[in-house]
Amino acid sequence: MVKLSAENILNGGLLLALLVVPFIALAIDEPFYITLATRVAILALAGVGLNLALGLGGLVSFGHAAFFGIGGYALVFWPVMLLPMSH
Repeated sequence: MVKLSAENILNGGLLLALLVVPFIALAIDEPFYITLATRVAILALAGVGLNLALGLGGLVSFGHAAFFGIGGYALVFWPVMLLPMSH
């Protein structure tokens, strides 16, 4: 059985907020909040991955940052390369 400590309640509340906020933003049709929630989720995933590699594994991971950076550059340059240039 899960012990209800303050940390578990806080983690559950944050998880619930992360799950609910994008749907609320979608319902009110607010693209800024949808983009913001998406970026927060992506950075949270990167943070959790880094915590697993460094915290639990005890590894010094430079590859983690490299993959995150490559993904950022790919996200920026991929639409630029696909869109036709208008003069």
